[in-house]
Amino acid sequence: MPDMVKNLQNKTLKIMTFDYDPYTHFEPLDGTEIKLIQEFCKKHNCSLVAVDDGHFWGDIFENGTSDGLAGMVYDGRADFGAAAVYLWLPYFYFVDYSTSYLYSASTLLVPKPHPVSGWKTPFMPFDVFTWIGYGLSVIMAAVFMYVITYFTVKYTRFTEAVRKRRMFLDKLDCLFRALGLAVLQQPSTPLVPNTPIRHLFTSFEFLFLITSSIYAAELASYLTVPRYEKPIDTLIELADSGMIWIGEHESWTYSLRGMTDPEIVTIVNNYRIFSHEKLRQLAPTGEYGLIVERLPGGQYTEQEHVTDEVVAQSHMMAENLFGSPPVIAVRKGSPYRKYLNKVISNVLCGGFYLYWEREMSRKYLHSRRQLALREAEHPHYKDIPKRLTISHIQGGLYLYSLGITISLFVFILELFHFKAKGPKNRPKDK
Repeated sequence: MPDMVKNLQNKTLKIMTFDYDPYTHFEPLDGTEIKLIQEFCKKHNCSLVAVDDGHFWGDIFENGTSDGLAGMVYDGRADFGAAAVYLWLPYFYFVDYSTSYLYSASTLLVPKPHPVSGWKTPFMPFDVFTWIGYGLSVIMAAVFMYVITYFTVKYTRFTEAVRKRRMFLDKLDCLFRALGLAVLQQPSTPLVPNTPIRHLFTSFEFLFLITSSIYAAELASYLTVPRYEKPIDTLIELADSGMIWIGEHESWTYSLRGMTDPEIVTIVNNYRIFSHEKLRQLAPTGEYGLIVERLPGGQYTEQEHVTDEVVAQSHMMAENLFGSPPVIAVRKGSPYRKYLNKVISNVLCGGFYLYWEREMSRKYLHSRRQLALREAEHPHYKDIPKRLTISHIQGGLYLYSLGITISLFVFILELFHFKAKGPKNRPKDK
């Protein structure tokens, strides 16, 4: 029995596609994947015409209706479907896939890291664990000074001398003096010579001198060189940030659906679908993640809302959101699939696909934007020294204001307390 596919006698085949450069270009009919099917038609004597119902990759619904690329291939309105189709499981139940070729991956353009707020500056020289250790050191200094003073008064010959100085005799006094010691504040009166508390105080002075010197050196670097927040580079960081990422179709989540990892579930839930007009409005705000696809040859897809201005203010995630070898969708049981697979294999063996990708990129993509997208893979900081401004000491001013507020509040409470005691209960000067 003759194989009718070997010579289709100039039969017109339909391909469902839309503009998604450099994979596919609707008018004129062009693109890397279009060229694969055109090679098939050259070999098997057929012609190709493009159709599009305006629903992008489309969907197939429970009631049997369908639209878009998957729907038109499923119900026979198109013989092929091409527009960067991945190995999506939801489509595979209804359409077949050609042999895959090379590998593409999708990632996100996220907002560039912002400079660290000025109020954080006083706390940045030490990490959390260092601050915890520093706080414990202050508490331990207060405890030891109180304990040593207690035993000095009780068991040594310095009882009267220590009591006359009236230092370290109660817990609150020890705590405040330990806080002062932490910032290298000396006692208002000299300590009693040759007492254990004097030797202990000297050892704590040495500890806090080293700590304060390290803090001052680190603070100087933070004040002169701008610091930025950590960029979003991984899926875990994307999930933790809670950032909303946007696109024009739910197919961008097909490769992630069904996964049970908490981070992936969070990322899928943070996806929002908008029209092209709305995407153009939201993209420049710098508040959303924007989808960009890495092509096998190192190029990037371009969409209308990803303009040069958007790329300039964005950073590209280092980790891929998902990836898959691209395929061409055909109808279940299609007689063309076997021959199309042979054409794809021959094209890959000859190295034509990567050549076509570079050719289509030069033809339909913007070289300047492609260069900007490559640069967006690495965060660029303006880390040159600059003049100090009020924002650099903002954190210190906040601490100063907090201290003044607390001092005034405590002073007012003391006045009310002193007044409430009455003149009879007030201490008399000796």
